[in-house]
Amino acid sequence: PFHVVPPAADASAAPLPPGSDAAWLEPCPDAWLEGSAPDPGALYALKESVALAFVAALQCLSASQRAVLLLCDVLGMTAEEAASALGTSPPAVRSGLHRARVALRERVGSADANVVDATSEVDPILLRKYIQAWETLDLDALVVLLAEDVTVSMPPSSTWLRGVTAARTFLGGRPFVSLVGATRTLVPVGANGQPAVAFYVGGELHAVHVLRLRGGRIVDIVHFRDEASFAAFTLPRTLGASVAATEDAGRARAVADLPAGVVLATVVLGAAPERVFRALASAEITRWWERPGVFDTREWHGDVRTGGRWSAAGEARGGHRYVIEGEFLEVDAPRKLVHTWHRLEAAGAPTTVTYLLEADGAGTRLTLRHGTFTARATCEGTALGWETSLERLAAYLSP
Repeated sequence: PFHVVPPAADASAAPLPPGSDAAWLEPCPDAWLEGSAPDPGALYALKESVALAFVAALQCLSASQRAVLLLCDVLGMTAEEAASALGTSPPAVRSGLHRARVALRERVGSADANVVDATSEVDPILLRKYIQAWETLDLDALVVLLAEDVTVSMPPSSTWLRGVTAARTFLGGRPFVSLVGATRTLVPVGANGQPAVAFYVGGELHAVHVLRLRGGRIVDIVHFRDEASFAAFTLPRTLGASVAATEDAGRARAVADLPAGVVLATVVLGAAPERVFRALASAEITRWWERPGVFDTREWHGDVRTGGRWSAAGEARGGHRYVIEGEFLEVDAPRKLVHTWHRLEAAGAPTTVTYLLEADGAGTRLTLRHGTFTARATCEGTALGWETSLERLAAYLSP
């Protein structure tokens, strides 16, 4: 996350004192990183830079070194572009960039020594467990996910804690208590190339959590709660009734993450993962994949294996026939299913649908990700379609 803790900060559990020189920047939505291609000579790959540079650079670099590092190694500017932005010359930028890279290497060592899994795939199960722990206010379940040296901070306040014991004491005695009785909904987003969640309380946007991972554990939680952070993500400030509802089985929730062009949805189903997987990857789709008055899927055919093809056809609003097709990219029954999605005669590249299935008591928690969409209206409409379809799936699979 975009924050810096002063190098001399006490490692104890006490919050930083007011007036400390900690510097904070807002989180960066992953969508802002799309298309950024750093100079091949850059020290860090883009996502790794965002995850590490903001943590280390402000501590050990001069203002000019910091500027050229971030412009060139993070935002991917050429020396000429950075020079124009800073009002200096390209040779000066190259010189400053070299000194900044050397300073980082000397101060923080190699990237391998400090990097947290910023450039790897987000662990969806770990993220789901984090979300579930907050939504159910299960402190023990949350603490199990934390590394021993975890840090917790809440900009723009000076609160800063280190260590799992301090984190447990603080979270259990303050945030968890204040949330009792309120509806809690966490929606996965992306920030700085790292996992993040939008935190809604009572259906209202309350905070954005940005996480850092290492070795299958959470090593940093940053709870951003200022307006600037919300504005950067253009997240909905209020969730609809179905999204803000409690975790009752059969109640689907879907949100369009517009900056990222992604639909995120979840639902708890009253059937085992094996049964749910069959309903996702067979002609049973015609029993639930619809949004009345908008689309109605009536045919489905597929070769359910990695590299196999599938197609579906139905009737859309106005009696128009539609055909959707794609390829299975990953088939891991009954845990995960990934396939491409493309509507024939529609412009644009295929999108990708990922289903994750996790046992939840006697049922299954289904988490869906569908993207990437380039058109805002398409992303919003797809979110509504998935919410309706997943609720119909829940009804279809209900005991």
